[in-house]
Amino acid sequence: MQEERRKRRAAEQASKEKDEIIESITEDVVHERAEKEREHAENARLRSELVRERKREDSKRKRDAESDEEDQDAESDELEENTAKRPKIASDDDNYDHEDDDDDSS
Repeated sequence: MQEERRKRRAAEQASKEKDEIIESITEDVVHERAEKEREHAENARLRSELVRERKREDSKRKRDAESDEEDQDAESDELEENTAKRPKIASDDDNYDHEDDDDDSS
């Protein structure tokens, strides 16, 4: 009888230790899973932030390119205006009589 009681206590103790180990492992697994979920959420947030930042940079580059193009167009227009306002200077080519060439060849 005493032997049975000792065996029962030993079995209860072993069962209790087994339950404590299972509980500890379960807590570790739950903790690890929660940590992985936090990391996943943080990674998703960082990816989203990176995508937004790239879109902002692309938009800025596009605006800058458009602005540069507009500046170049304005400079070109201004150059054309200034060229049109200048008095035309006759060059030697303008005074050259092409008909004289025909006379020399005969």
